[in-house]
Amino acid sequence: MQSLVRVSALQGFDTLVRELGGDPELILTRSHLRVGLLGNPEAYIPFRTMAAVIDRAAADLRCPDFSLRLSTFQSIEILGPIALIARHSSTCRAALSGIAQHMGDYSPALRLGLGHGGSNDGGPGRTRFTFDAVVPGLPSHVQIYQLGLGVSLGIFRLLMGPGFTPLEIAFPHPVPDAAHAYERFFGRPVRFDAEYCGMQLRDADLDRRRSGDDPQVRAHVARFLEAYGPADGDLVAQVRHLIARTLPTGHATTVTVAAHLGLHIRTLQRWLAREGHTFEGLLDDVRRERARHDLTASDMPIGQIAARLGYSQQSALTRASIRWFGTSPRRLREAASSRNCPCSAVCSAIERCSNVRSSTPSSRDP
Repeated sequence: MQSLVRVSALQGFDTLVRELGGDPELILTRSHLRVGLLGNPEAYIPFRTMAAVIDRAAADLRCPDFSLRLSTFQSIEILGPIALIARHSSTCRAALSGIAQHMGDYSPALRLGLGHGGSNDGGPGRTRFTFDAVVPGLPSHVQIYQLGLGVSLGIFRLLMGPGFTPLEIAFPHPVPDAAHAYERFFGRPVRFDAEYCGMQLRDADLDRRRSGDDPQVRAHVARFLEAYGPADGDLVAQVRHLIARTLPTGHATTVTVAAHLGLHIRTLQRWLAREGHTFEGLLDDVRRERARHDLTASDMPIGQIAARLGYSQQSALTRASIRWFGTSPRRLREAASSRNCPCSAVCSAIERCSNVRSSTPSSRDP
């Protein structure tokens, strides 16, 4: 199973490498990553590739605190839509809880934890914030942990004020050669060989009321992420997520999705095959689910629904609907709006849609 991360995790990479006298294109190419991909904040790349890139940069440039430096080029905006949830939360605790809840949209490989009050190894008046990468088999977590806590500190200072300092900073790895760089970066002594990666935070800082929050914006973004964000951490979920986003543009293709993921088309196809899927099958699934919703739960014109599904002609939707549901779009809509018994045609159609996976590829529908 391939975990992914937004390419924004490497924001500032090329600039920092050049400042340190290196060649960013050479490092990226050796990790099989295209340089041009860094300019697309909506793209995803394999988490292992991102980890390999920063590990290689730190080694090649003889810069053990490379990821701490990289974090200074990044802000809360690298989280994409999740940043809006944080910015429009009433307290920092609510912001961090929202980020943790929707972290899968940024990278399913990352886990954030936040205790409540003094309940999580903090004692009275403090809370433990934890950061972890849950991708098995990474050669080292050192650079990942640096980047995670470095970016987290920047987010805390945005939410709680530029003068914010944590009560404790902890890393689970041994004392590094650049220990002094850690202490200079965080502004206080750092504990190594700790039982966790994270920080101890003051409850008073976390629970202080923030100004400028808008609960309606926060709720709207949360609904968007729940509706269109990836449901879990695997490649299949991310591909479905990208198909759903690109369908209305008419560019929900292997070329487009592979480019968003930073993968060669054949690599994408091979990884999907390992999971028992094909791109065409996932495209058909997403179209079927969206068609069922739009036809039975909205009054949107059928021609507009066809366009939202990436079809150039309404007749293509009609053929697909008969294949999926055994009836035309119009009759499916009429059945859904009727007040007949629950055993109507729409019930049968929806049951088939939910329980039977179509074996016919969507390429039959132009």
